[in-house]
Amino acid sequence: MAEHKPHPANVPGDFYVEDGCCTMCLVPFAEAPELFGRCQDPKGYPHCFVKRQPETPSELAKMVSAIRCAELMCIRYHGSDRRIQLALVDADSGVVCDILPPDLQRRVDAQEADRKRRVEELQTAQNWNRRARKPWWKFWG
Repeated sequence: MAEHKPHPANVPGDFYVEDGCCTMCLVPFAEAPELFGRCQDPKGYPHCFVKRQPETPSELAKMVSAIRCAELMCIRYHGSDRRIQLALVDADSGVVCDILPPDLQRRVDAQEADRKRRVEELQTAQNWNRRARKPWWKFWG
């Protein structure tokens, strides 16, 4: 399993933004602006971070939504609360969990295998469509 390093600006807690992963997609600020902040990394690039851990069920739902909607899975969960792990797995975002019990890890592995199969099917269909098309200048033949 890959090692994920939290950005130094994250507050202590189970949720964090991975260092060097953020592309400032702004999704966290749309989904849970009260939980995320912005900073600049040492190279001067903008980076988001968890400025406050969720404390209420509503804030937790917003954090899960931010994770689900984010483009690169940079927001991660390092905790062991089964309810949160289950919420992330049910949202098809279990890959952001650094720690999972075996039963949930099997579900995440199955989700990832299914996602990979669907991507391959889509790529195969796109390649088939490209081969089947005639060049535009051969429309009469």
